[in-house]
Amino acid sequence: MSDLIEATIVATARPCPDVAQIDLLPHGEGIVFEPGGHIDVHLPLEGGVQVRSYSHVAIGPDRSLRIAVKLLPDSRGGSRAMGRLRPGDRIRISAARNDFPLSFAAPRHAFLAGGIGITPILAQARALKAAGRGFTLHYCVRDRASGPWIAEMEAEFGASFTLHDDSAQGLLDARAFVAALDPETELYMCGPYPMMAAVKSAWAAAGRAPARLRYESFANSGASESVPFSVRVVETGAEVTVRRDQSLLDALLMAGQPVMYDCRRGECGLCKVEIEEIDGDIDHRDVFLGDQGRKGALCACVSRLRGGTAQIRIDSISHGPSV
Repeated sequence: MSDLIEATIVATARPCPDVAQIDLLPHGEGIVFEPGGHIDVHLPLEGGVQVRSYSHVAIGPDRSLRIAVKLLPDSRGGSRAMGRLRPGDRIRISAARNDFPLSFAAPRHAFLAGGIGITPILAQARALKAAGRGFTLHYCVRDRASGPWIAEMEAEFGASFTLHDDSAQGLLDARAFVAALDPETELYMCGPYPMMAAVKSAWAAAGRAPARLRYESFANSGASESVPFSVRVVETGAEVTVRRDQSLLDALLMAGQPVMYDCRRGECGLCKVEIEEIDGDIDHRDVFLGDQGRKGALCACVSRLRGGTAQIRIDSISHGPSV
């Protein structure tokens, strides 16, 4: 794990009722800002320090970084702790990295965001605008009051920006959305699991090139509501209960189980565990495992059982890509 950096909170705001906007100034040399990049915040929560990832929204002239946090009533503690931060508070962060880089080589760009998924997308759209490149930005929200920076984006991007208000228009028609894109378009997407799953399915059905669909997930996005469940670890015999507001990975680590992990967003596959027996169904929330890989494994950082129990194996397994 890379060395941690101390940062001071310099400003906070609420761009909408359930989103906390936080500007933080890293000490020392600061952090390199890349559109689509993120930082890891190390928070002292129940059971020890836990890590949460937040995308960069913008960088200030003083080299402060802006992030935004969705304030979830059933959070694992991270959003509550972040929402309590005030100017002058100090936190520890890791050096930035970018697992969702923006390519300027594509002939055409389109962006699709849902809810708090606007955070990496907004930075990417601003980078293209600064470079004089054209694009379209589509933002899906439950209603206008639930999305941050809407008026700001309407003023900044003009006709390039389209707001999709679910309360007035219904859910996004993924097939119609994909069909309307020029075939040479590269689409960047971040948002809730159902929205992204629908677009990925529509993209494949339309025969679009997989390499032209780029996306990033976030850990609290699933196909069903989170509920408690339990697992038994084959190697150690440990019986571990996972709360509804806790990931399987966090529960295993708190129970002293030696699980490998890195991204905590279901993208790298390092925390993959094998399923030997299961009483219940799995809500797969990762973007790493393919259909075949999901038949006997899950990514512990984001995926979970829809109740019930499972017997899992955490050692002596392959962590390479599964298709």
